[in-house]
Amino acid sequence: TLSDLASEVPSQTLISNCAELAIKIETATPSRLRDILLGVNLQIKLADDAISLSFDASKLAQHLYPKLNVSERNSNVTISIAMTLAKRGQELRLVFASSEPVQTKRIDAKLIGLIAKAEAAYFTLASGESVPSEQRPHLARLARLKFLAPDIITAILEGRQPAMLSSRKLLRATGIPHCWKAQRVFFGFE
Repeated sequence: TLSDLASEVPSQTLISNCAELAIKIETATPSRLRDILLGVNLQIKLADDAISLSFDASKLAQHLYPKLNVSERNSNVTISIAMTLAKRGQELRLVFASSEPVQTKRIDAKLIGLIAKAEAAYFTLASGESVPSEQRPHLARLARLKFLAPDIITAILEGRQPAMLSSRKLLRATGIPHCWKAQRVFFGFE
């Protein structure tokens, strides 16, 4: 079905039709999007360890090029994507297993702000500046983050931190190892 489409339709026409479908999907109202997805019999199944997407390839081929005579019916294609559910603060996130070693960048302004506050807290405490006693424990908890491994700080600044690492988790972490290698393990970088 999809191979029939690729062999019978000029590639430029196919590319153009795919681009048009992408624009339709991107700009569709929720009800129109529902119609498009139901039109290809899209089904999404969520399991504990994967998301499976299945659709009827012949209906997709017909949608991309209506003049194509598709004889096969119900030629389902299933795509499974490995994932886990991870709690990040109060959020529950889908974390997809990646075959690529490079992670998607997720720059987290709160994490970056926490790193900056840690630096400021360290210098406030180290300067001997007078600090109200009720603020001292919070400043001390912040200041200890100044001693994170440089590559952990770089990863946070570049948005390459693990999906489960939030500013709340970083600030509330107790027993942070002094060894940088152990810190990478502790926070899920290794």
